[in-house]
Amino acid sequence: MPNFISGLWTARPPRLPALALSASVAALALITGCGGAGAGDDSGDKPGVASLDDPGDKQGKTGSADEKETASGSEEGVQLRLDSSQDEQRLVNNAYSACLKKNGVPTYSKTGNLEDPGHAWVYPETKSPAMRDAAEACKAKKPLLPPELMKEKNPHYMDDFRKQIKCLNKRGVKVEGLPDGSGYNYDGSPPPNYVQIENECKLEAFSDKK
Repeated sequence: MPNFISGLWTARPPRLPALALSASVAALALITGCGGAGAGDDSGDKPGVASLDDPGDKQGKTGSADEKETASGSEEGVQLRLDSSQDEQRLVNNAYSACLKKNGVPTYSKTGNLEDPGHAWVYPETKSPAMRDAAEACKAKKPLLPPELMKEKNPHYMDDFRKQIKCLNKRGVKVEGLPDGSGYNYDGSPPPNYVQIENECKLEAFSDKK
């Protein structure tokens, strides 16, 4: 059975999370962060963390990252939000992969999930010898997981994770959470709208302010 591992999406194409992330965000972590632009993007050279546009902003923006810097710590990359859309995550992921490819890392693609069959996600061959240097060259494009989905930044992570698992099972996406909170295994085939349910449960569980 395919399983979801906090940042790793095995067997099934990503949908974005966080996986305990949403499946998509999980996929992003797989390549140490992925970004969304076209395959021709150059590696970024701006330090700092770029934030994604508000998904409610529909003025011709298809999930591309806002290149402005923020004072969100020393790690460089494109900061994903807990409510980042599938398209935003895919675009950020693909932009990062495109940069890695330009710097010598082979890539491969997977089609989107059942609800989004036409959108391909592009991933790098992380074991490529070129990955180390390419990752350094492309660090400004690296997708950064939402802080709510990171144990080291969310002191309530395990409580939130358990709420997410409970929500998923209650709504028909039968899963078994891993003891360390790194992800979950599916128990049987999920319903057709499982992507929507996963995203809603992720937001409900991790957005709950203590």
